[in-house]
Amino acid sequence: SEKLNKYMDRRGKGNFSRGGINFWNTMQDMNTSLVEKINRHRKVITIFLNVPFDTSQTLASKLFNDTFDWVDFLSIYIKQNNDCLFIFRSHPDEIRADKKTNYPLSKYLKEIELNTLSNVVIIPAHEPTDSYALIKKSDLVLTYNSTITIESLYLGTNAINAGYAHFSRIDYFKIAKSKEEYLNKIENFLENKTI
Repeated sequence: SEKLNKYMDRRGKGNFSRGGINFWNTMQDMNTSLVEKINRHRKVITIFLNVPFDTSQTLASKLFNDTFDWVDFLSIYIKQNNDCLFIFRSHPDEIRADKKTNYPLSKYLKEIELNTLSNVVIIPAHEPTDSYALIKKSDLVLTYNSTITIESLYLGTNAINAGYAHFSRIDYFKIAKSKEEYLNKIENFLENKTI
């Protein structure tokens, strides 16, 4: 619908607020070094991170204990797939004064040394890189339980939630019943981009 298209256009330009907070004044295209890195890899998987203490996380964890457990699980897959580029996009709430956390996932990624891997890029919360441009360049989007899963599908990129979300009742968005099924879903979407 036209209303949805306008909404997505505003969000894509950074022209939105949540909780009365404007996150970025403008969105920036991906920088040249990121585009070059994307072009050097067989597949691109963008992982949109949540803020671990978000209230939606309370009931989301069925397959994984929490978002940290999910990241640990993904780190094994990342290390086994050097020909794929994994772009971690930190959640903008990590820099909100009213939601600031002492232990953001972006810090955890560095602690477990994912930032040292040549096939990993971490985009911090303060950086206004266009998330929709990342989605469009991706072969797959992974989230824990974010609505960016729906936005990815709208933009034509398959997406998988690892945790339960309010839209997980819809067949496409149902969470995997096991970690093996979750990995199979990733592999299937990477090999078959059809939505």
